[in-house]
Amino acid sequence: MADWLDVWSILGKEQGLEIDMLEPVRLTVGGVKDPQKLSELIPVMWVSSGLMDLGELEIHKQFFLGNLFKDPLTFYPSDYLSNKGLQNTLGYLAQIVRDGKKGGAESLAKQVLALFTAASMHEYGSGWRREFRCESSEAERKIEDWLDKNCPFKFRWHLRSTTLGPDTAFLEYQDFKEVLGAESPATTRDFCKIIIAGHRRVLDRYQLVIPTFQQDLPADLETDLLNWWDELQKCEEEDAAARQAERDEQEARDRRFREHLEKKRRALLSPEKRNAEFPPLSWTNTTNERLQELLLEAPMTELAVRFSVSEAAIRKRVKNAGLSIPKRGHWLKKD
Repeated sequence: MADWLDVWSILGKEQGLEIDMLEPVRLTVGGVKDPQKLSELIPVMWVSSGLMDLGELEIHKQFFLGNLFKDPLTFYPSDYLSNKGLQNTLGYLAQIVRDGKKGGAESLAKQVLALFTAASMHEYGSGWRREFRCESSEAERKIEDWLDKNCPFKFRWHLRSTTLGPDTAFLEYQDFKEVLGAESPATTRDFCKIIIAGHRRVLDRYQLVIPTFQQDLPADLETDLLNWWDELQKCEEEDAAARQAERDEQEARDRRFREHLEKKRRALLSPEKRNAEFPPLSWTNTTNERLQELLLEAPMTELAVRFSVSEAAIRKRVKNAGLSIPKRGHWLKKD
């Protein structure tokens, strides 16, 4: 009787899935402050195939932007993951990677297949279609015999949503519909094809990655990364300057509006109230020191009224005395 690996290999080729596709990809990520600590935290991770296809340069960009370990780009072992099954699956993958380094690539791929297969069997018998187990007992025996020989440890998942891959299970109800167009596998071959289809659905969207972290940037990427970083900083500075200019312009508009309202308010005041709020000043008896203080307290238009002189006369005296005129709106800010 052919074992599960033989069955999986034959049917997998028919569906475009080879055993070497289960071998995790090796990826070096440079520019890490504490590579040893990060390597211990993240021995293996799921990475979206779309990001992997973009190449190492784009992966490093996402790393420096802080996006490399965020959904939906990657998934890694963490106590903060809300899904208990994802934690467990990644924990088993991490153990496989640590233990499988001694056995070589082929051994590692087989153990990953063992994990996927055990996960599929768990979901298959989770209660939503338990009668399938009776209808496909020969296939089940083949799988369980192979798992007994090839699993490096016993898989024990939590009872709910425990065998999930990155964002999906290794075997779902939709696989029965998509592969068979029916809800029940008629033969052992059908049952095996369904499990393989579930594996492929996950592997088409994500790749298993074994990262190697280091402090130095990869030499072939260093120049491009530094140029990209400089350009990114330049763009951020330009954006910040544009936002500040917009804020300044809005403040100026608000200031002009307040000045306009204040001017209208003063025009409505009676002479008595105007003199009470803005008492007349003596142009000849006001010292330059006092004039400088007044310039910081009220706008030029108001001082001209209170001194009963023109703004030009005030400006001339300011210039001759070496006094300074605050920027427009200074007195409103002071208030």
